Amino acid sequence: MAADTNKFLLIFAILLTIVVLFQQRANLSSVISEKLELETRLTRHFEEDESDGEKNQQHVAEIEKWQAKAAELESENRELESKKQELESHHHELEEKFKLQTQIQKQEAFEPEGYKNPEDEEVDMEGLKTRLDERKRLYEETCKEFLEKKPAGRWFKTNTVLSVLGPDRIKNNTKWEYYMSYFDYERSSDLVLCAAPKTATTNWKKALIALVHKNYYGADKPMTIQKVEKELNWQTVFSLTGKMLKEEKKHGRIFNAVHDEKMHKIINVRHPLKRMHSAWKDKFTKLNNIEHDITTGSVFNYYDNSIRTYGNETLFPTPKNARVSFYAFANFVASDSKSNAHWRPIWQVCWPCLIDYDYISKTETLGSDSRYIFDKLGIQDMGYFPSAYENHNSTMNYIRKIYEDFPQELLDRLYKYYYWDFKLFGYGKIQSKRRK
Repeated sequence: MAADTNKFLLIFAILLTIVVLFQQRANLSSVISEKLELETRLTRHFEEDESDGEKNQQHVAEIEKWQAKAAELESENRELESKKQELESHHHELEEKFKLQTQIQKQEAFEPEGYKNPEDEEVDMEGLKTRLDERKRLYEETCKEFLEKKPAGRWFKTNTVLSVLGPDRIKNNTKWEYYMSYFDYERSSDLVLCAAPKTATTNWKKALIALVHKNYYGADKPMTIQKVEKELNWQTVFSLTGKMLKEEKKHGRIFNAVHDEKMHKIINVRHPLKRMHSAWKDKFTKLNNIEHDITTGSVFNYYDNSIRTYGNETLFPTPKNARVSFYAFANFVASDSKSNAHWRPIWQVCWPCLIDYDYISKTETLGSDSRYIFDKLGIQDMGYFPSAYENHNSTMNYIRKIYEDFPQELLDRLYKYYYWDFKLFGYGKIQSKRRK
């Protein structure tokens, strides 16, 4: 009985052991399965991390690349900014130098090296009186012939102008304003001036501004031609004198003044051919002054196409800095096809003989002429005109050099066109080196 019980217990123990073993095996299999699943998940995770890492590394490399590019661009920008500042500084220096050079040139125009202020020198007033009296004598003699022939230009007839400005003028004729476009009047000094364009007109207007200022303010606020030159540009000068003249015209005072024997009437003239060349240079070439070149170009390019038809590019080519050649311009002027006061004969601008001028000043000797005239009019401390107007021989040599290669036929036509200017004011004729 006891043996059976022990046998039963042994069998039960074996069976229980087997069950436990199977249970442990099952648990072990579950653990192994979980382990394998975990390993798989870990492997996948590591693979994904590795892939993300590569992507991250690519992103980091890309970022580093663009950061390097940005740093490079920033460096270039700093260099460009530095160069910009250098250029701005250089530009400022050039502007200052240009301003200084302009001031020096203006000053040298009045006081070149070695030049002496005419006001500081003794002047031969008797010699100047003789000179101006001789001009007046020639003028009066020539006026007799002029009034006898009563020349008629293409654009102006002497008889027509006589009816407006002459001794037998028609009263209340309003055309006088048109014929007196280039007259100036300074009432306080009893002075009437006609300076046709390109005869030192701007400098005469500066003198008038100085004179008006002097008469208005007196000695307390002195004003000279030199001071006006330094403080006012040419646009302001013409604007001021234009306003002054408008007031005198409005009340008809300037019209009455030209026929008043008490008035001092001055006409300023210039050698016709030098004046014509000055007109071409001023209106049809570039002077490296943007404001001037744009202004004159916009007004005078009206004539360009007409002028070019008179040219000869083979013999007289147009300079690079000009819109038309001077030869074409001279031929155009001689044809009298289109008129403009800048090259129109002075007798068709200031009307000598129709108006009895007391003084004839010349651009070529303006410094000494004006000194004598101011002295005769009792005008003191006015300053002086640029010394460039005191070299008559140099002017004539300059004219000969310009025109000597032109055909004599053209010079003869120009002489005919400016005939009364040559004859009234005593200027000499120019001869060509060419026979034809």
